[in-house]
Amino acid sequence: FVDGKNDGGIDLVVVNDLDSYSSTLSLIQSKFVSSISNKQDIVDIFTKILHTYEDFINNKTTKYNPRLKRILKDKLDYIEDMDNLIEFVLFISVEADSDRKEEIKEFIECVSSLNEYLITIYYLDDILAQINSVNDPKRFVDEGKIKIGKHDGSLKFGEHGLLVNVSSNSLRDLYDRYKNKGLFEQNFRYFIRNKKIDDKIKSSLQRKREDFWFLNNGIIISCKDFKPDGDNIRLWDFSIVNGCQTTTLIGEYKGKNENEDFYLPCKIVKSKSDNETDFSHFMSEIAEASNSQKPISDRDLKSNRPEQRKLQKQLKENEPFIYLEIKRGENNRKGLESWQKIKNDELGQYILSFNLQQPGTARSGKRKIFSADKTYKSVFLRHQCKDNIVDLLKLKELYNNYVDKQLRDDKFVDLEQESVARNGKFIVISLIGLFLKQLRGLISFKGFARDENWSIQLEKDNLDGRIFDCNYTNDDFYIKLNGLFQLIIMELSNLYKMREKEEKTVSNFFKADGKYQKIIIKHFIDSVFNNEYRMNEVNNYLEIFEEKITTANTPL
Repeated sequence: FVDGKNDGGIDLVVVNDLDSYSSTLSLIQSKFVSSISNKQDIVDIFTKILHTYEDFINNKTTKYNPRLKRILKDKLDYIEDMDNLIEFVLFISVEADSDRKEEIKEFIECVSSLNEYLITIYYLDDILAQINSVNDPKRFVDEGKIKIGKHDGSLKFGEHGLLVNVSSNSLRDLYDRYKNKGLFEQNFRYFIRNKKIDDKIKSSLQRKREDFWFLNNGIIISCKDFKPDGDNIRLWDFSIVNGCQTTTLIGEYKGKNENEDFYLPCKIVKSKSDNETDFSHFMSEIAEASNSQKPISDRDLKSNRPEQRKLQKQLKENEPFIYLEIKRGENNRKGLESWQKIKNDELGQYILSFNLQQPGTARSGKRKIFSADKTYKSVFLRHQCKDNIVDLLKLKELYNNYVDKQLRDDKFVDLEQESVARNGKFIVISLIGLFLKQLRGLISFKGFARDENWSIQLEKDNLDGRIFDCNYTNDDFYIKLNGLFQLIIMELSNLYKMREKEEKTVSNFFKADGKYQKIIIKHFIDSVFNNEYRMNEVNNYLEIFEEKITTANTPL
């Protein structure tokens, strides 16, 4: 959230990871108004955002407020190694019919400077529909029907599979009726905008409708049951498991030929078992094995796994409520503090850092969390302790707050410390985990550098239970925690300065588990753990942490 004086026309900055290789950077403006006086006002909003973005790319940021500079620069750094999409978004509290929306859309498309960016407007009806989908989520559409090309024939696979050609207008009707009511719930992800791919589909809709059957992979519908009925197929408890992108773009397409019907391939499948678990597993296999016009990421493929849904449910139960996003495009619950909402891949990064002592993998090997079977199992097929996760998310939030305040108050003594603080959060979290292992007697440094199995001891998943001492009642909690943050950042900064010629950048220094285990830990053993004065200082800070394993659900 960056709204305020000199915000460059931006209220919010969001990065959405499309997969392990690409992200969308969304720059968002919101307008609470009763009407749109003219189309140019909308263009001016997006043009202002564009100028701000270009200023940041060209490092002309003096006139902008410190919060925008800090946050937008961080997000630009985060996506610098990815294939990025840039999106300008407007939320506006205005009711507009489809003709007015299309008129504004066409006017914006005539502005050449905006053509290379995703331009998205959410009107009042879009906002209300999204609120309703959050408040009343459905796993399936209860009942519906699709029109098919009956004269094109069909291909049956026993009683459980049917291949037909489905009418595009029929698909649009499903989208209009059920897009926020379970139509895509069994898909691995919801609609994720991608200008490069979306423009190709839109071009086919505009110019090559007669060839759409050849150019598109079609859709797959899973259901509890289906029944041919003349020119239609009736469906019960159904969802589109593959083809969300195609269906959404057909449903949202506005053009002179929008009512011209065409047909595309549609596979309809139902499970051989009525058992809910068997049905879910069967549908996951179908969606995983099927093709997609937009690449499915490894994270998407795991989104419907039992352990993902189990962990999501576990974190929702009892206070404090934690919302775990396991599916891209999923809606965060409203009314939660920022630390109570997290994506499963981000949670995996913090478990890797704190519990498993692998901050390099957490930082630069994020894709391994879902692509490498060993890493996935170590993160998600472990014993999950909610108290541990709750405190870990609080620790993450408290560190981010500390860094934000230090940056805001210009408290870092030099650029090295600032860079360490920005880029080193997973290292800092890992080192706090290391301190806690030492405090609980779970690790010995005697075998460091000599024992080949020392890294196995280090990475052992034994930091269970509460992280913070829920019985700590002194009013110096934040002083001690911030003191620990400061000590770690200072030591990391000093170490980096000693190794600056070898490492080149702070970011590269933090990318490998080997450097953490062999260089960074060695430095802390030599300068902290083997230094009585420094260790007394650390032990004072560690008084706020739980020395033994506890799993009480008492809020901190």
